[in-house]
Amino acid sequence: LDQGVMQIVAVTDPLTVGFRRQAMVGINVEGDLDPVAEALSAMAECEYVVMTAGSFDLMVEIVCEDDD
Repeated sequence: LDQGVMQIVAVTDPLTVGFRRQAMVGINVEGDLDPVAEALSAMAECEYVVMTAGSFDLMVEIVCEDDD
């Protein structure tokens, strides 16, 4: 922590603030990732979108109030 390599941050609990549904979704994309990541980031339900170097091109955390 002293060297700034890591940081500690507070993260809200989606269930506590009214979001009853939560999912982590892995996505593979053909072509350019940027437009897909930007479109997902614009959606209110997408808590965060990250590009990865693993089994998936993108990982997206989605939180929703209900199934609708």
